[in-house]
Amino acid sequence: GIEGPRGERGPRGPTGPAGERGEPGRDGADGEGLRDDLAHICPVSWDHGQPLTEAQTRLRQLIVLFDKGVRAEDLSHRTVILEMEKSHTVRVPGLEYAEYEWREVREAIVPFTLRGGPRCRFPIDPDDIIRVDRGDLAHGVAIRPKHFEDIFAPGRAFRVRLLGDFIRDNEGISADLDNVAGRHPMGDSPWVGFSNRFPHRTGDGVPGGEFISWFFVDG
Repeated sequence: GIEGPRGERGPRGPTGPAGERGEPGRDGADGEGLRDDLAHICPVSWDHGQPLTEAQTRLRQLIVLFDKGVRAEDLSHRTVILEMEKSHTVRVPGLEYAEYEWREVREAIVPFTLRGGPRCRFPIDPDDIIRVDRGDLAHGVAIRPKHFEDIFAPGRAFRVRLLGDFIRDNEGISADLDNVAGRHPMGDSPWVGFSNRFPHRTGDGVPGGEFISWFFVDG
């Protein structure tokens, strides 16, 4: 004969007894933790947030020092970036205001090592700076404008950025370049116009991070 309609759903049955407890899983591996063996930025040739001094200007370049060798091939316009603050006036009906932005300034990026070995202290004799090739390790990098006075004119502000995620040491590990409050590689100096507060340096114990610092030219 013809199949009849489906009946209503019956009430839910009682819950069955709990199964036996399974075996405990294996402990996971210990985390890597914070590291102190990474490459860091130590002194730089300007004071963060301050005007360039006469001694700094005489260098005619901006210098960043590392406390451990990094791959010269990783130091380029893509990872070492100089920017200048630019402003323009915006006019709309009933309102006028200034807009500010950072614009990249393309100048020579020069990876180098130092005669006598790496150091984290200024002053540095320019004759001790030895340019290195792509396959070598660098202990510093210089930003060298062709026309220093034209670029670093009075009244201008500048920002320097280094992208630590893409700057590797000899083992291929990213440099630790995060700026951490109280550990900037900049500050008051016993040398006229230079920062030597090592062991103050970049880093939070984790590979990678972005170094950002700015300064201006009086005028």
